[in-house]
Amino acid sequence: MNLKKVVLFILCLVLLCSMVSCSNHKDTEITQNQDGTEITEPSGEEYSKVLTVSSFSDNYFLEQYAAAFQEQHPEVLIKFDVFNESIQELISEETISDSADESETISRSVGRSNPDEDLQPDKYVLKMSTDLMSGQGGDILDLSGLPSAKYADSNYLVDLYELFDNDSAMSLDEYYTNVFKAYEYKEKLYQIPLGFSYINFGISNTYSTEDIMQEKNYWDYNMMFDLYDQADDHYNGLYLNYTLPGLFIREYNTLFNVQDKTCNINSDRFIQMLIRAAECLPAGFDPDAVMIGSSEKIDMSDKLFIALLFPAQIYQYKDFYEKEFTNVQPLLNSDGKIVLSAYERLAINNNSKEKELSWEFIKFCLSDQIQQEIAKVPLVNGFGAFPVKKSVFEAVFAKDAYMEEELYNEIKEWNDSEFTANLADAVIGKMFEDEIKSFLLGFQTAEQTAENLQNKVSTYLNE
Repeated sequence: MNLKKVVLFILCLVLLCSMVSCSNHKDTEITQNQDGTEITEPSGEEYSKVLTVSSFSDNYFLEQYAAAFQEQHPEVLIKFDVFNESIQELISEETISDSADESETISRSVGRSNPDEDLQPDKYVLKMSTDLMSGQGGDILDLSGLPSAKYADSNYLVDLYELFDNDSAMSLDEYYTNVFKAYEYKEKLYQIPLGFSYINFGISNTYSTEDIMQEKNYWDYNMMFDLYDQADDHYNGLYLNYTLPGLFIREYNTLFNVQDKTCNINSDRFIQMLIRAAECLPAGFDPDAVMIGSSEKIDMSDKLFIALLFPAQIYQYKDFYEKEFTNVQPLLNSDGKIVLSAYERLAINNNSKEKELSWEFIKFCLSDQIQQEIAKVPLVNGFGAFPVKKSVFEAVFAKDAYMEEELYNEIKEWNDSEFTANLADAVIGKMFEDEIKSFLLGFQTAEQTAENLQNKVSTYLNE
């Protein structure tokens, strides 16, 4: 390639980058109403304050909470900087109301930046890390899949405990502090879940052996593996709702420590877990599948276990699962703790010029109004979370006509348990997914899988 062609190529590349930059920073945002009609959203010049929320994917419910916040603060525009658009089919139109007696649909549109297409979570980690390193990023960050420990160590995040302490209108005692504690890092709270859930397991009612069917207070993986070894051959594997990598997500905190940056993945315990778990998977298990499928469409007669996400499937459990399964109890990790799943993990960017406003929005999401909406989500479309505000949990679930008092009391006791939370990010998740997939396909042994993960995760944590 001669010099003229090189210069021409560079000029074309610069022009292309300029065009992309302009398209991503245009003054007018185009979005859609819920009826599908396009509307033009102002860039923020008509508002005295603009708040940006950065997330990996589109989040309908968080957008509705933002819209409700804007109704109360018309001077504020909340924009969503979405990295990758997710397609969500909404079963019914959601409403957010200020009172239980008067419900009003929030139709105000929320400003949203154009998302990039077909991008993976690990690439999102790279982009967000680069933005924060350069002093950019949204005012509020959804930390799902992001390396929160690395960000905290780099002073990119605000300690939310300090904001609680300095705000006379807020009291930690009103919330499930055991949930907050699970997301602590070095005794500070850099991210706050708006709701939480956890996995429970049940055993098939068709299995009648007395020692198997005796009442359990909890499940762990060893108990499940032992039970599977005793089961008849016609039980076609563990029904897990997710792949083997998803199974080990619950064990992350026992395999490596993001705070101490240490790993024990190449231990005999993990190797044996790999081997035993693979033996329990149903025939024809697809390593690429994220979900096995809708449980209503699966023949439960050959499944020894069922996984239930609480509270999302409480009502399905009462109507369907309870007929097929018993001994539904929390699934504990190897340290004897329930592993939480968070419903949103919001953090405040330490680079933000709108820290006070960001805190006001998070407070709004922790208020009775939004916490009640979070509690109602499972009633609407079968997924959601328990609210982190105790009084809202009691008000919503205690009065639920579909929940028997015995189940309510059990859940209340489980919610007071000592929890742990997975603070690993999408990069580590991808490492586990790739290595375990290679193991399932027979490309490497369990020992090689453990050693590869030990080296990769250890190197990544210490970068």
